Amino acid sequence: METIATIILAAGKGTRMKSSVPKILHPMAGEPMIFYPITTIKDELNANPLVVVVGKEGEKIKVYFEDTPILFAEQPEPLGTAHAVMCGKELLKNFTGDILIMCADAPLITGVTLRKFIEKCQKNKAVIGVLTTIHPNPYGYGRVIRDEKGFVTKIVEEKDATPEEKNIKEINSGIYLVNSSFLWQGLSEIEANNVQGEYYLTDLLEVARKYKKKIVAWQTEDYEEV
Repeated sequence: METIATIILAAGKGTRMKSSVPKILHPMAGEPMIFYPITTIKDELNANPLVVVVGKEGEKIKVYFEDTPILFAEQPEPLGTAHAVMCGKELLKNFTGDILIMCADAPLITGVTLRKFIEKCQKNKAVIGVLTTIHPNPYGYGRVIRDEKGFVTKIVEEKDATPEEKNIKEINSGIYLVNSSFLWQGLSEIEANNVQGEYYLTDLLEVARKYKKKIVAWQTEDYEEV
């Protein structure tokens, strides 16, 4: 596996939990939720640099990981996942290669699954890769849309999906591998044309298709990981 950098998105408020504690700092088996994906990436993938994008509650996260070799970027306003990734650009401006992007609320994802995904993408020389799975109850997740040949064309978020699209059980895990040669250019072309008025990272797939960039979707069997 070639060396990668990582961006972990940790700026979400987790408003559905109705708690003063940021969602990703809620304890799970004695450690905050965000501890697990960071540990997996740091210890099993040896990703470097490792960038964590935080929001207004970022100081609490920084304090917890003050002895961990992490670079922190700040998303001042919650303008969407694509905007959050762009907030990490300055810290990765000198990195050339594949960048793993994922959300901090994925404590069950394993190094084995991430490694298989990354190796699949790199073997196929994908410019952008997305980790998907089949979920028996896909409500709330982005749906993976494929064409008649089975190639991924786009990902549609729950709030923007048609009734037909909502019946699709293949979901987006929120985990991507994107080559730096395309990532920053692609992000700059994303617009907030959706119900939420946010810049969706999922729209990067449509930008990639516009430029005929190679997209690989790798499906893991264990939906509970994601």
